[in-house]
Amino acid sequence: MEQAFVRAERAADWDLTAEERAAIQELSRDLPALWSAATTTDQDRKQLLRLVIESVQVDGQSQAGQVEVQIRWRSGTVTSVNVKRTAPGECSLKTPEQAVRQIHQMAP
Repeated sequence: MEQAFVRAERAADWDLTAEERAAIQELSRDLPALWSAATTTDQDRKQLLRLVIESVQVDGQSQAGQVEVQIRWRSGTVTSVNVKRTAPGECSLKTPEQAVRQIHQMAP
């Protein structure tokens, strides 16, 4: 599917009239409403993101304890975000201590 989209995009003729450009700009103002609409599925949101994101680059080695995420939008804009790296075991599921005690009491 992705390859078909890339081929179609390369083959598309992007010579737009002034009216078409205006219509696209008007539609772009409605993207937040479209995104949060009850009728917009997660699959629709994924497709929207695929249309506007050129690439995503992740660097988890340059900064200790941080992961840098760089998003290159099709408009040419680049957004960079640093996210705290999760420590080993920080988000792992752990059985509550009270449940473990109860299991040990019931085991014999």
